[in-house]
Amino acid sequence: MSDDVIIKNEVMNDGMTLHLYFSQMFGEFVAYGFSAYVACCKCPSIDMRPFLSYSAHFQMPKVRVDGKSLKALKRKLTVLVDEAGYMRLHDCEPIDEDKYEEWANMLRG
Repeated sequence: MSDDVIIKNEVMNDGMTLHLYFSQMFGEFVAYGFSAYVACCKCPSIDMRPFLSYSAHFQMPKVRVDGKSLKALKRKLTVLVDEAGYMRLHDCEPIDEDKYEEWANMLRG
């Protein structure tokens, strides 16, 4: 997936969508911005902190989603798209944008 598409998806994210992109570098899916926050909020029992960072390249939070987390997310959310290298999942509850900003600022450091 191109950088432009990833940025566009997160800029247009309604806070109820989780975009996942397969990373060849990590061998697992990665989420950015609002999507990263949705992933972390929907899997509170799974410790994603070791996989959480701030992407200087995209200027937004990033989380790697391992296999265990991916299975949990697919159980909790509606899978809208499941293609090679890309998934889009939907949640019925929008994120709290103030909490997202606080979380993103903490990661930014």
